[in-house]
Amino acid sequence: MGRGVTASKATFLHGAIANMRVDVLHAAYTKVPPTWAEHDYVPEFNKLYFIMEGTGYLKIGGVEYDPKPGELYWMPEGVRQSYATKGEDTFGKHWCHFAATVGDEPLYRVLDAPVRVRIVEAERGKLADAFERLSFWRTQGELGAALRARAELLTILATFLEHGEGAKVRMASSGSMERMNRVLQHVEAHLHEPLTVEELAALAHYHPNYFIRQFKRTTGYSPIRYINGRRIERAKSLFATTALNVSEVADRFGMEVSYFSRLFKETTGFTPSQYREMFT
Repeated sequence: MGRGVTASKATFLHGAIANMRVDVLHAAYTKVPPTWAEHDYVPEFNKLYFIMEGTGYLKIGGVEYDPKPGELYWMPEGVRQSYATKGEDTFGKHWCHFAATVGDEPLYRVLDAPVRVRIVEAERGKLADAFERLSFWRTQGELGAALRARAELLTILATFLEHGEGAKVRMASSGSMERMNRVLQHVEAHLHEPLTVEELAALAHYHPNYFIRQFKRTTGYSPIRYINGRRIERAKSLFATTALNVSEVADRFGMEVSYFSRLFKETTGFTPSQYREMFT
C-alpha cells in the first residue's frame, strides 16, 4: 500500500472515531457495598470506572486488575468481565455506562486501546469534575442536557485516549468499516478520474442512498465532499513540491480551472496562486 493510501486510511479512521455515535446510559459516583460483585458476564454496553478510593478487583477479557486510585478503566461491551470487592475498604468510583458505535461497528472492534490508563495526580481533579458534570446533565430534562452529557463523555473518552499508550484505530475484520476502507483505497487510486456515488456504492455493495448515509455517518463527510477534499490535499502537495501551474494541477484531477480554483479557495481560504506563492 502506498504512502498516500496509508495516510488517507489513517485520516479516514481517525475521522471515523471522531464521528462515532455515543449515548450516555447511566452515570454516578458510588461507594460500592461489600456485596458488590458479578462474575463472568458479558455486558451489552461499555463502562468507564474512575477509581477514587478503596480496593477490589476487575477482570476484563481474562486479565485480572487490582485497581488503584487515579486509574481509569474502560470495560468494553462484548468482552467477558468480572468484578468484586476485597474487604471492607470498598471502591469509591465515578462510573458511567454508555453505547458507542463507529459506523455499524461497536467501538471495541475499531479501537485498539489498553483497558486501563493512569491519570497523573495533577489531572485527577479535572477528570473527576468531568464525571460530576456528566452525572448532573444525565439527570436533567432541559433540551440541551443530553448534548451536554455527551460532550462530557467525549471529553472523558478523549482523556482516556490521550493517556492510553499505544491506543490506535484498527480495521474491523468485517462490516461497514471494511467496506468503507475498500472504497477509500479506490478513491485514493482514482482521484484523477471521474468518480460517482453509484460506482463507490457498488464497491461497498450498498444501494447508493444507503451508501451516502453510511459514508457520512462513518467519516462525517458526504462522498463527494470527501473526494474533493482528498483532491485538494493532493493539489496542495503538488503546489508545494512541483512547478506545475494551476491549469496543469487542475487537469491532473480532470477539473475545469475555474471550478478547481473555486473549490480550492472554498477549502483552503486561498486561491491556488496565493497558496503557490507561500512556497516561492
